[in-house]
Amino acid sequence: MNTRHSSSAWKTADLLLVAVSLLVLLPCIYFPYRFSSAPEVGFTLTSGWKVVSAYPCEGGPGSCLQIGDEVISIGGIDRVRFALDRRLSIAGLFGPRRVAQVHLIRAGRPLDLNLKIRRERVELPQALYAMVAPLIFWLMGTVVILFLRPRDERWLMLVLFSYVTAVWIATGMAARTANASFFFHAVIWFFLPVAVHLHLILPGELLGRRLQRGVQAGLYALSLLLSVADSLLLLEGSRHYLFIWYTLAGVLLSVLLLVVRLFLPVDPATKVAVRIMLYGVILGLVPFLLFNGVLLVWLSRVAGPELQELRVFYPYMLCIAAASIPILPMSYIYAIYKHHLGTLELRANRLLGTYTFSALLFASYTLVFFALSSHWNVVSGGFLAVLLLVSLSYMAAVPLLRDRFQALVDRHVFGIKHSPEEVIDLVSARIPTAFDREVLAGVVAEEVLPTLLIRQSALYLFGEGSLEVLYEQAVPAGGLPLAEEDLRAVLGWSGRYLPAGPGAPQLAWVRLILPLVLQARPVGIWLLGRRDPDDYFPASDVQLLSTVANQIAPMAENVRLYEKAQQEIAQRKAAEEEIRRSEERFRTLFEATLEGIAIVRNGVILEVNHALLAIFGGEPDELLGCRLSDLVSGEVDLEGVSRESIGFRRDGSTV
Repeated sequence: MNTRHSSSAWKTADLLLVAVSLLVLLPCIYFPYRFSSAPEVGFTLTSGWKVVSAYPCEGGPGSCLQIGDEVISIGGIDRVRFALDRRLSIAGLFGPRRVAQVHLIRAGRPLDLNLKIRRERVELPQALYAMVAPLIFWLMGTVVILFLRPRDERWLMLVLFSYVTAVWIATGMAARTANASFFFHAVIWFFLPVAVHLHLILPGELLGRRLQRGVQAGLYALSLLLSVADSLLLLEGSRHYLFIWYTLAGVLLSVLLLVVRLFLPVDPATKVAVRIMLYGVILGLVPFLLFNGVLLVWLSRVAGPELQELRVFYPYMLCIAAASIPILPMSYIYAIYKHHLGTLELRANRLLGTYTFSALLFASYTLVFFALSSHWNVVSGGFLAVLLLVSLSYMAAVPLLRDRFQALVDRHVFGIKHSPEEVIDLVSARIPTAFDREVLAGVVAEEVLPTLLIRQSALYLFGEGSLEVLYEQAVPAGGLPLAEEDLRAVLGWSGRYLPAGPGAPQLAWVRLILPLVLQARPVGIWLLGRRDPDDYFPASDVQLLSTVANQIAPMAENVRLYEKAQQEIAQRKAAEEEIRRSEERFRTLFEATLEGIAIVRNGVILEVNHALLAIFGGEPDELLGCRLSDLVSGEVDLEGVSRESIGFRRDGSTV
């Protein structure tokens, strides 16, 4: 009954989360679309209403705005009134007839112009671009909701960070279109506390619980205060751009918290997770800022009169800029999986590395393209020749740099030491020197298998009626049979990918079985389970692992023989030590007794104690080697029968 109640509660929570996800999706689509479908006014203003970009005039200088003009009012609305009323937009000032009287100052002289909306527009590339960035972060939060477990504080903050970022990007792009400004100013102030909160607990808690709660409460209170002040328009004027610096501070503090973790004494898994997150921040944000900000400003300066012609490239440039954004959420999701699941993390580093390389390649190519195009006013043969040369160079660089880039990322970000191509050389070099069970297990489980992204495995050796464990890695509790016969029975499933295991319930986690064969005799079995990212073992990897198994088999047998030999040596040494101690005890008793004792073999005296020397007189050298019959009269019988005899001292006297 409790189980049903818990299941129902989870279903209700899931439905609520889906509703929240859909609710966040609405502004991520609606505001970018409204922005892209807004009328084209033909110019861009700063917050001080100074023209920074404008289309070339079609009817002479007196019929349009020019760069450098200072606008006083549009349609009777001046800058101050416009700033205080966030319902207004520049396009909306032109009224239903799409015409407005603009009062401005040009070259120090006042001027009045009647401007007309250039054109009504719904630019599909621009609309798609505007939706890309917010949808990426929305998708990040939705993936976290659907797939990440456990649902703890880290999970909640990752969802909140994703959705807050998605909403402020969507409303920020829309500017004042469709009242987006109200939503933007309500959300943007909470980016800093959410980002800092996230990076204080991800991948693990950085501060003590009490101090951490105090910092978080202070930041949320400050953001709430600033949000209220902004809604009351108390931050206009010189503090108008405070939200930009506040947001930038959130980004810088987040990066600082990650960098600090690199120098703290934390476990290796946490350091790897931090490196992955920094990797996502740097390679996800820098190209986006470069293309979405720096390059556009640079083009506006170098293009001059040709700016209008270059505007056709803007959607494509901005799409390339947005292509780098997924690196950030992909890295964060990967990091939280890796930190939580240890060796069982969903490892998508190949996908992440490939995507990053492609994004950087396209971004750098675009940068070079526009840098070259700025030297030609029109397309010429020289421009096409240079462009062809650059294109061919990039095509040639892809196969040369792709693997090196992946190897660099694998080694320094994901912590993978060897590429799959190096596995055989590694096995050939390391396994022959691994005569110790722990060393051999370490080479296989910690060097060979991580290279192939295998995170779950076990290796067993068949003994004489017993099963020996060489190693077990991330094997589920109760997931293995205890009898050797059970493992021998599944050898028939070896050498091929098993999507549902070999049939035995205890081995449901196994995806590949490889026998360890020596002289046509199975000496062990290698069970391979979870593999990232999809648990699949293609034929090429099965062959590679079979080759590794063939090299492991003789070494595993040598390890067992070596351990047996070491055990026999240890037993022999123990026996020798016991004999030595027994001899010492006998020698002590032999010398300490008051009775004369002689050790005799074949009638010859081999050893005498001090008591016997005192009885017969003389030195040990005088008695050793003599026959017992020289000292005792009559028949000498040493068969254990007690009798009395007369003994002769060295001086001839008797005893």
